[in-house]
Amino acid sequence: MKALADAPRILVVDDQADVREALRMLLKSAGYGMVGAESPELALACLRGDEFAAVLVDMNYARDTTSGAEGLALIAQIAAQWPGLPVIAMTAWASIELAVAAMRDGAVDFIEKPWQNARVLAVLDSRIALDRSRRNAQRLGEAQALLLQDSAAGFVAESAPMQRLVEDLLRIAGSGANVLLLGENGTGKSLLAQLLHQWSPRRAQAFVKVNIGGLAPTLFEAELFGHVRGAYTDARQDRAGRFELAAGNFRQDLLYRLNTFQLRVPPLRERGADILPLARHYLAAACTRYRRPLPVLARDAERALLGYAWPGNVRELAHAMERAALLADGATLGSDDLRLQPAAAAAPALSTQLTLEEAEALLLRQALAQQQGNLQRTADQLGITRQSLYRRLGKHGLRSDDGG
Repeated sequence: MKALADAPRILVVDDQADVREALRMLLKSAGYGMVGAESPELALACLRGDEFAAVLVDMNYARDTTSGAEGLALIAQIAAQWPGLPVIAMTAWASIELAVAAMRDGAVDFIEKPWQNARVLAVLDSRIALDRSRRNAQRLGEAQALLLQDSAAGFVAESAPMQRLVEDLLRIAGSGANVLLLGENGTGKSLLAQLLHQWSPRRAQAFVKVNIGGLAPTLFEAELFGHVRGAYTDARQDRAGRFELAAGNFRQDLLYRLNTFQLRVPPLRERGADILPLARHYLAAACTRYRRPLPVLARDAERALLGYAWPGNVRELAHAMERAALLADGATLGSDDLRLQPAAAAAPALSTQLTLEEAEALLLRQALAQQQGNLQRTADQLGITRQSLYRRLGKHGLRSDDGG
């Protein structure tokens, strides 16, 4: 039986009080809520003032009428004003012609009176489940369209892991609860955070971002939490921190509340169905930006894209397609134009025996190798600023050509 708070409500439109009461008892036993209306006019008023999971519509209301014209007119009005809402026709004067007419005007099914309880519940369960799936798919499409408005960033959620993630975000967004997004560098956490903000009750408030990797350790606390005048040498006036700017105040227990919901953003290697759509999107965006003709991905290029591990995730894919757009000189883009690092040439995986300093140095060398010494792309892949990359290279005595 469905929980009372989550019970879908059914609107029953029938001029006979005993019919409405019998359906109320049946629906209540199955966990449904019910609102009754004795006429089409009252039914339309109910629909304007509330939400329902489905509508059961009697076909005749005037005494001695069997044509079904009143029910057909109501069904047509509901279909026009509330498209997608499941409407189920019911009448004691069943006929093939009337059933066909009801379905033509917008009904999704037809039930004869006297009804079989199991049939009524089976029809409602299946139609409500189908409508819920349709609405979820529509919301997912709207979310993807929202993020695709930013053509420079791009967002694709065709793979099952990403569809599940976005569906979770959409369910959580309306609550206003805190969400902690976890994932490797370059997986698109910032884009998903923007999606969460757009669907949240705080959509009209500022979306404040802070790049932790770009903050010097001595300024970290002041940047996030603010400071008062004289707190340190250059603190000449009071300054609000990023958290206070975003929330309007500062909560002492903020850190304990960050992960009310914790969601993992999958790396690109787990999103096989997204790789080629993303690649085509970034290729088209780069060709538009640089005014280059748009080449077609050859089969060997598609195989190379799908077979590559993408340690830098979506960010690395974007850079790869931008590079390919500039280097390609024909109508077809082949695997050689991608210039991906062969798997055999990849640096070894991190060992659990390495110290933290050794692991950081190895990661820097790997990123430099993958980006062929380009410092800006290396910083992007690692999710840090170029200034932060300079500091880390200096700390380990590395140069841009140390990735080879």
